[in-house]
Amino acid sequence: MQDGLRLCTWGEYIAACNRRIALGLVGMVGNWEWTNNSANEDLSVRIVGNTSCTVSGTRTATDATQTVSRCCYTR
Repeated sequence: MQDGLRLCTWGEYIAACNRRIALGLVGMVGNWEWTNNSANEDLSVRIVGNTSCTVSGTRTATDATQTVSRCCYTR
């Protein structure tokens, strides 16, 4: 992984998704995005964004069918 890049938290995703037009972000909804927390289960991750900014679900972290498509940058 590149220095400073990481999975976004659920809160960071929601904030960016709600401001996606102003930020020039595309593809924030219409596919699942992985976030790094909020699943509250061992080996689970929260996925968000399938049909809207707030739709979410839980997947097993070892699920090979999911791909990471977006990262956050720590300044």
